[in-house]
Amino acid sequence: MELRVVVEDLGARETGGAVRLTLRRDGAPPRVESVPLGREHRITLPIERGGPSVVELTAEARAGRSRR
Repeated sequence: MELRVVVEDLGARETGGAVRLTLRRDGAPPRVESVPLGREHRITLPIERGGPSVVELTAEARAGRSRR
């Protein structure tokens, strides 16, 4: 399966750069990728079994920015 994600830093004065995105699927160990800000990024996940899957995505807070 392929996920297409866009990570945006709303309210940022600067554009561009990258952020670390942590991906977890069905409680498995996390996978971390560097994702460009404001542009589509594709993540491929193999389908290992039938039925529903839970995918969690977390983007790190950028320096000087607080999480809300």
